Amino acid sequence: FPSHDTIPEILEWLKEIVKMKQTIDHHEWVRMAQRVNILLGEERDKLLELQQKVNQEKVALIETGKNGTTAKLIVESGDTYKEFCKQKGLIDQCTELIRISKLQARLVNDEIKGY
Repeated sequence: FPSHDTIPEILEWLKEIVKMKQTIDHHEWVRMAQRVNILLGEERDKLLELQQKVNQEKVALIETGKNGTTAKLIVESGDTYKEFCKQKGLIDQCTELIRISKLQARLVNDEIKGY
């Protein structure tokens, strides 16, 4: 497993593995999941910042006289909300990757034990 400094780099590496139809050793799965888990805090911080920006945009529109529903629709059609959704998707993908890695490790452990 090559050393990658960011989650997007790790996911890009995984995408290339899938495209080339290669398999990943269970030790690599665990190392990759550990790295993703450690880096996930930074991604959650980004999500919180984006969520704050989205909420601030809604408040600003409401303060100009727009009702809540209209403000929500306007904000959700913008780039900040789009980035917020992408960031949320990235975190969800990482969480699932960690879950799959745990399952992979458990399966290998069961094979070794002969279950």
